[in-house]
Amino acid sequence: MTCLGTVQINHRDAAARLRAEPGVWLPVGEYRTQDSANAAVKAIRTGQWGRGTPSPYTAGEFEAATERTESGVQVLARYLGTAEQQAVDAFNAAHPVGTRVIAYPGFRPEDDRDATRIETTTRSQATVLGGHTAVVWVHGHSACIALTHIDPHTEETR
Repeated sequence: MTCLGTVQINHRDAAARLRAEPGVWLPVGEYRTQDSANAAVKAIRTGQWGRGTPSPYTAGEFEAATERTESGVQVLARYLGTAEQQAVDAFNAAHPVGTRVIAYPGFRPEDDRDATRIETTTRSQATVLGGHTAVVWVHGHSACIALTHIDPHTEETR
């Protein structure tokens, strides 16, 4: 926790509130100086709190900024989601269901020259499977395939 005068900022609660409303900018707390607010912003973005204190924020999952107020500097933040969720969101924004793709259900060709290659289309939106892997389902294969093993079909991938 950090404090402004007698007002303490509970970052564990702030992180929980941010995770409950992904993508929404919410106030974290107000700091007396720009330097202390900037330190909080850095800690929120990097997930690294000083002096070995465990951080409730995970690096890369939060965005933070400051805003001047009459009595100090307000820290605002938003939860971006896990790296996997960010990959899913980017894939879904760029590639609707039905997108032509090349899928590699086992290994990618750069890892195994005999890798299976399926020219197909997506049959679902991408999702995070089990909280840890970004995947999508494709026609012609019964299991989901990790997004790292999917290449959207372009002239270069023919």
